[in-house]
Amino acid sequence: MKHSLIAIAALAGLAYGCQSGINDSVLLPKPTIESRTITTAELPSEFSASRTYHYRQPSLKDPEGVLLALLEGGIAVTRAWQPLDDRCLDPLGPTFTLELAAADPAVQDQGFELGVGRLLCAMTLTEYTVSGGGS
Repeated sequence: MKHSLIAIAALAGLAYGCQSGINDSVLLPKPTIESRTITTAELPSEFSASRTYHYRQPSLKDPEGVLLALLEGGIAVTRAWQPLDDRCLDPLGPTFTLELAAADPAVQDQGFELGVGRLLCAMTLTEYTVSGGGS
């Protein structure tokens, strides 16, 4: 039987909480973020105009950390893309783009703007998919 590390960690934390008398808090499942390298051809053919946002700056050093922070802040991210090359004519290059489960303008307070940005300029990208946990 295959168990995820997150499920095992959650069970261990629950067991610790019961043994130490801490039972007034509920452990919530943490989101799973998976990544893979894709080409522009593998991107969705259409993006939702109300659920897709891009980061205002060209580079993002810790995409997974940003995704976790957004999820912990109640912003339901489903997928994101980080370009790996810099093929745009724009000197700023392509930007980190994410798709939300539902439109949420609160993401704009975190430095994101509506739209895909320069995502389609890249040839190869890291695609992040988010499942479980979150709000």
